[in-house]
Amino acid sequence: MKSKNFLIEIIILFFVTAVIYLTIFVFFEKSRKSKGPWEITFSQSVAGNPSIQINHPQLGISNVVFHFQVANTTPTNIQQTVLFDGPFTKVPFGTVILIDARYLPGTVVLNLFSNEVQVLPRALSINRVEYPWKSTSTVKLGVGSIPPVPGNPYKR
Repeated sequence: MKSKNFLIEIIILFFVTAVIYLTIFVFFEKSRKSKGPWEITFSQSVAGNPSIQINHPQLGISNVVFHFQVANTTPTNIQQTVLFDGPFTKVPFGTVILIDARYLPGTVVLNLFSNEVQVLPRALSINRVEYPWKSTSTVKLGVGSIPPVPGNPYKR
């Protein structure tokens, strides 16, 4: 008799624990994704001039455009919007250095023609110099040189 009651108590405890766990999990996932990801549009004109446009509607950031004045690019007519909401490394041009998408919008760091562009909710960092966000602004960059981090043995 006691073993039946004990088994029923274990089963009830299991289901109560599962419901509490799922409730907490859904709450954290919803809060983690509530602000949405960074939206970066990579484009390249027919003449071969690459550019990116950064948007984040929930933060009030829109139309921050970077034009890269680089030589030796293959002329293509591409335009692709990438949502940085998870771990991946494929972008139309440049390379992804870091994506931190644990709590969106997170942090995105790109190496674009030897220019480090770091996109944070509080500021924009270009070659490790922070600037406040200004919507509808345009930045022109040539082929850059990412400065090494002081004290970092892994120099670029």
